[in-house]
Amino acid sequence: MKAAAATVLSLALLSLGAPTTALPVRRVQMRRLSGLNPAVVPSGLAIVDGHPLVMDGYSDRLLMLGAHGRPIAAWGSIGGQVGEFYHPNAIAASNGRIAILDQANGRVQVLSDAGSVERLIPISSSFSISRSIAMSPDGTVVVSDPESQTAALGLFLRPDGSRQPGAPGLSAANLYPGADVDRFERAAHFVWLTSGERGSIYAAYAIAPVVQKFDRLGRNVFTVRLSGHFARRLETFFLRYPPGENGMLKSVLGGTPADLVLKSIAVDERSGDIYVLTGLNRVYRLARNGRQLGCLQLDFGNGGGVPPGATGIAVDGNAIFAICIFRPGIYKGNISALVAGKINRVSRTQRGGD
Repeated sequence: MKAAAATVLSLALLSLGAPTTALPVRRVQMRRLSGLNPAVVPSGLAIVDGHPLVMDGYSDRLLMLGAHGRPIAAWGSIGGQVGEFYHPNAIAASNGRIAILDQANGRVQVLSDAGSVERLIPISSSFSISRSIAMSPDGTVVVSDPESQTAALGLFLRPDGSRQPGAPGLSAANLYPGADVDRFERAAHFVWLTSGERGSIYAAYAIAPVVQKFDRLGRNVFTVRLSGHFARRLETFFLRYPPGENGMLKSVLGGTPADLVLKSIAVDERSGDIYVLTGLNRVYRLARNGRQLGCLQLDFGNGGGVPPGATGIAVDGNAIFAICIFRPGIYKGNISALVAGKINRVSRTQRGGD
């Protein structure tokens, strides 16, 4: 009954973030941080004390980056001992702590910003396809659980060792009312997570332009469906075109090939603004109450070729960072002039009429 009530509440709030006018779209020039070894394959991204933190999916090491992307610290190696990782697939950071979803080792490792292991949290095999993790300032770790048939947030792992079941999420039918999406029911439970103020947790759905906010106890605060022409295009791509034909990142979600609509979510700890990465390198910016403020178009300067496919973002005040797959690396863009409106606008033709 509680789950049903939460879902009804979520659906009732889906229009909260819809602006009354067209969203402004700003182009942000992204540059590759040259100091990072080209052999590094970033598989996770976070910000710690102002420094980008990336997980190298090739060497299973955690790298803290300084100016120009040069590593200033490195931790871990492949293995199953404490402080070692085996194909970790998500990282998160908050209040000087780092959480690593060490999936193949069946655990979450929590590290200090100096790289020492503070906690080892075992997780069950049901989290074997989890791809996202968040950590609150108090040290609570939240892990997504795509295998769950009801939860958007799989499990709250408290610092005192207690565990709390996650919050109810939306089904495929909720995400696309009236559409034939039964085959994507399992994929509907793939969400990207991040943390915000007072221990709040944000979830972005991989297969629909929908974002939810939960409080520290897992109660739904708002549910927002991203609005505008571009968001509708993403929905159309997902529903009407065979996977892989639309230029977005192709992924296998629960055994079903699908093109991701949303690919990452981040919160700027300084302003509280929420940034949501969509397909085609577009980023939606929302206020902490879910109101949509505008969009960024990440420009990787591909010269007309295939643009790098951004797969993750992190924001730190004046800078937005992105990790990419086609030209592996970490990229940085300046958003200091965002509020002042000094970043070049994207033309109506370029932005698809948003």
